[in-house]
Amino acid sequence: MKRAAARSGVIFEVDGKRSRLAELETAVSREGFWDSPENAEALLKERKSLETFLFKWSGLEKSLEDLRACLDLFDESGDASLAPEVELHAGKIERDLDEIELDRMLAGDDDERNAILTIHAGAGGTESQDWAEMLLRMYLRFADRTGFEVEVLERQEGEEAGIKNATILLSGDHPYGYMKAEM
Repeated sequence: MKRAAARSGVIFEVDGKRSRLAELETAVSREGFWDSPENAEALLKERKSLETFLFKWSGLEKSLEDLRACLDLFDESGDASLAPEVELHAGKIERDLDEIELDRMLAGDDDERNAILTIHAGAGGTESQDWAEMLLRMYLRFADRTGFEVEVLERQEGEEAGIKNATILLSGDHPYGYMKAEM
């Protein structure tokens, strides 16, 4: 279990993030930090991001300690009634690790920006236009479930059914990060 946590720490560059946070704390406390407001804002944003990550990471480490203690108790007692408790701790660790992994994937420079999504029916007539409308509905449902705000900027109906094209604006929590790979 300790080796698994150590490997994850390397993957998520935890030690590097702790070092960078210490550097930022030093920079923020220097006299003249606010002389360049644009630079100061960028450093504070980076600091906030690192603090959020390290807070989640420390929660994950605490959950791992709880799981180890639960496993030790399970091994010592052999009590099968502790199995659901072990599963509960393991499930929490999996969810926390998934959240940290998602945050890592959405850490690109532009990932937090809004996204504009355009769908074109292309060649194929009515079937293509139906497919384009299905795609639009799919993305609108995805946006709703993800909590994005949606604004339909343009929508051109097909002659018989479906749509010829549509353009939507997604805003909220990292819409570009989620949508950048959609093609």
